[in-house]
Amino acid sequence: MKISFYLSYAVRSLIRGGQRSVLAILCVAIGVLALVALGSAGGMVNASLTGNIRALNGGDVTLTDVRLGADQLAYFDQLQAAGSITSYTAVIATQGSAQGRRPVARIDHILAVDPGGFPLAGAPSFDTPSGGALSATLSGASIVLTRDLAARLDVGVGDQCTLGLAEGRPTTLTVGGIIANTGLFQQPEILLALDTYLSLRAATAPPLTYSVVYADVLGHNAAQADAVKNELLGHFDRGLALTTSVLLDQNRQQAHDIRAFLNVVGLVALLIGGMGIVNTMQVLLRRRRGEIAMLKVEGYRQRDLLALFGLEAALIGLLGGTLGAASGAGASLLARPLFERAFSLTLPATLDPVTVALGVLMGVVTALIFAMLPIIQASQARPIAVLREASEGVRVASRAGALLLGLALLALFYLVAWSILQDVTMALGLVLGAGLALLLLGLLFTPLIAVISRLPVGLPPLPRIWRGHLKLALRNFGRQRTRGVTTLVGLFVGVFAVGLVLVVGQGVEAQYMRAGNTINATLGVQPSAYQAVERQVEQTPQITRHETYLQAGYLLTAVNDAPPSGRAFQSGMLGLDLANGPAPSSDITLDGGRMLDAGDAGAHNAVLSQDQTDPALGLKVGDTITVEQTNKFSGPPPNAHTETLTIVGLYTNHGAWGQRAGNLLVDKSVVPALDPNYFYLITTHIEPGAANGVLTRFVSDYPQALFIHNYADAFAQFETYFSNLLLLLEAVTLPALLAAIIIVANGIALAMLERRRELGILKAVGYTSRGVLAEVLIEQGVVGLVGGAVAMLVVAFVSTVVGKAVAQADIQISLPLVGALVAASAILCMLVAAGVGWGATHIRPLEVLRNE
Repeated sequence: MKISFYLSYAVRSLIRGGQRSVLAILCVAIGVLALVALGSAGGMVNASLTGNIRALNGGDVTLTDVRLGADQLAYFDQLQAAGSITSYTAVIATQGSAQGRRPVARIDHILAVDPGGFPLAGAPSFDTPSGGALSATLSGASIVLTRDLAARLDVGVGDQCTLGLAEGRPTTLTVGGIIANTGLFQQPEILLALDTYLSLRAATAPPLTYSVVYADVLGHNAAQADAVKNELLGHFDRGLALTTSVLLDQNRQQAHDIRAFLNVVGLVALLIGGMGIVNTMQVLLRRRRGEIAMLKVEGYRQRDLLALFGLEAALIGLLGGTLGAASGAGASLLARPLFERAFSLTLPATLDPVTVALGVLMGVVTALIFAMLPIIQASQARPIAVLREASEGVRVASRAGALLLGLALLALFYLVAWSILQDVTMALGLVLGAGLALLLLGLLFTPLIAVISRLPVGLPPLPRIWRGHLKLALRNFGRQRTRGVTTLVGLFVGVFAVGLVLVVGQGVEAQYMRAGNTINATLGVQPSAYQAVERQVEQTPQITRHETYLQAGYLLTAVNDAPPSGRAFQSGMLGLDLANGPAPSSDITLDGGRMLDAGDAGAHNAVLSQDQTDPALGLKVGDTITVEQTNKFSGPPPNAHTETLTIVGLYTNHGAWGQRAGNLLVDKSVVPALDPNYFYLITTHIEPGAANGVLTRFVSDYPQALFIHNYADAFAQFETYFSNLLLLLEAVTLPALLAAIIIVANGIALAMLERRRELGILKAVGYTSRGVLAEVLIEQGVVGLVGGAVAMLVVAFVSTVVGKAVAQADIQISLPLVGALVAASAILCMLVAAGVGWGATHIRPLEVLRNE
């Protein structure tokens, strides 16, 4: 009988609550929506990174960072004959350009493969032709493109495409297939048959070398794969070998980090939704104070009231959790493309039933946890004080009880966080961090409310009636400080989350996308074609700036006449014309020693970039280094030349110098002495919109004389990627803003309920509904201004720290953006106030006062 009464009472109370009940359900729903959507997205990321690990690795063992001649592949035949591996396939990776309906002047991933044996695992997924295979689509005159590269070239199956290789001549080929960016093929890539590649190579090209070898072992055994990896590393000492077990560990850690981030964001949204529950339950129970008193007079004890209102909170949590879980499941599928573009992954469209069910459960648990405080407070009300409308005061015991209850809520929320994150330390850090942040915000907003509520209103040149509205608004702003602090904290979190993403995003984007007249493309030119290319550069109006250097590759072989203590590195040497001027100093931070000058012309002095050098070498000013002639494709030639240089300066390589292919600056006389096959490096700034077309013409005019690096194209890709990441982060922070809006709405609703008699008196003495509503709008506008302004001040501070610590960028705060977000916060609060307060401010005075 009692259970039936409890249930029917809880259901009727929810129906009677009307708008308040809907807001309570939405508070839970938004938090659960974020939790389920982000948790499901994290599950998709995990499935993508750890699902078919052989497909991601291309086989059981992958050997990369090598340059193997055809004779060196015989070692893999020996391993196969010995039974160590069951099969292998070798791939040649090169670079080049392509011209479809649109040009792409720089393609970093052009793979020459054996169509019959590549890949060993993870066959490409063909968009067109449906069900295609490399063995059928790769022939002597056809190539296969990844989906993103085909879109950039604006070509489809059957279209013609002119391919230019760095070591070959431009040739028109047919697009035989388009594959999805999955597994091994997540980068923009062109695949062509090995025979086709060999036919396109120029006679003067460097010796043929293979860049990657994929191998399988018997039974795909992890221990056998590790043994083969060790054999390969022992035989090819400069290579890198990767097994599926190592890749799986790496991907699991990456997936764990992504899921942890998404779950933390979801828990923060759930926490903000919980704060909304506190406010909503206060509104619901405040309206039933008389009813609670009558129940206690009838003999219902505190535990009965706890059961009644706890069941009501559980129903709110169940309804909100169900709505949020269903919405979150749908949102995760809708947001899947955002996650794919932001993380450069192809995600399976799957839903985890456990995640959805857990969302419903978390909705019920969260509602019960955060409803506990207002329920206990309401159940402790004394009937005589309620019926006489007398104030009960605030006792020390009640304050201590509230504090203990708050600590209990934190402990319960910790259990919720731990159950989701499955990490004791992370859950504890989240709860303690959130608790400390809320405490600090409370300590900040409490005196701020007191100061603002006492501001004089005589200074603004306003009409008398509006000064009255402003004075009432400011005084009401400071009347219920606890609720005001709660509202401001919720609003702060929402505005802070959105503002931080926008400010940091725009700042980093501006830092890296600032075009100006900086280097955005480089041309490597053979000496025989240099004069012609230089003349064409000077005559191309879209090229607004260019400089020329001599360049050669080198391999470090000795430091102070001894073998290097760290990893012997291979990089590029830039020769400067020191006889005609000092070395450029823009975009270079000198960390030690001095920069090269005219006095170094003809000398074997060098300035070295520290950030591209192994710290284990311990290089310093005054050291001598011995470098050996090398080639990026084939390594050091027989009887390679060597030169000994003295380090006179160390610098940090950034800005425009980050686009020059080298880390060792010398006089130009050193370069041909080291490598008679040196080339000229022309660094340019091309108008970004014209870069692809200009560079494609250069490739077409000088097919065997140069190679190019199109950073303008890379900048555009980075901008697209960064925009996708920003869009994803904005979507992730949206639930926190929605929860903040509901907290504001609840605060207004409770204020309207408490001021019911006051509103009636104001209208009885001559205030119009419009005047009363204006006062409410001004009050909430102040709330929005204060919450938004404080949030954006903190955003400005945090973004500066984050920019320097994480992105190594000097974030420039956009004042118009900050002002717009603060204004938007105030306008949003006023719109919510207009919606929630319209009915309360239009009530008839007689209807209010007759019942008082």
